[in-house]
Amino acid sequence: MTQTTSLLLREDVEFLNLGEMAEILRVSAVSVYRLAQRRAIPVYRVCHKLLFRRRDVLAYLDRKRVEAVDRHRL
Repeated sequence: MTQTTSLLLREDVEFLNLGEMAEILRVSAVSVYRLAQRRAIPVYRVCHKLLFRRRDVLAYLDRKRVEAVDRHRL
């Protein structure tokens, strides 16, 4: 587990920056910026920086979860 990924799991970390979000989601910073721009995930702008609340990130990930399909049962 990377240091940034462990930040997502820690209760005492309230906000994550753009780079941390990109690393956690394993996408580019541009992709995270687009998520924020589309309002897919709540974002806070502080001094020209994007900050994401940890619990909002966890909620976003829960919404995007897809159950695996058992191909043998189809």
